Amino acid sequence: MIRLHSYQVIAEVIDGDVDFAMVLPAEATEVTLPAEFLDDTEAGDVVKYEVICKEETGNQTITEATFEL
Repeated sequence: MIRLHSYQVIAEVIDGDVDFAMVLPAEATEVTLPAEFLDDTEAGDVVKYEVICKEETGNQTITEATFEL
């Protein structure tokens, strides 16, 4: 049986200096980017994000995608 330990979420503006990282409990199903992150972005910026699922044994799986503001 797979038992998740935590998630790590990393978001960064491509070609920018803005980034964000947070560790979430295994029960989490969503995360909201903080206002400080969004205050430093502009319409049209592309944000790359990674979600790392960490299992209790130390194994991990990473998913990466982008979205445009």
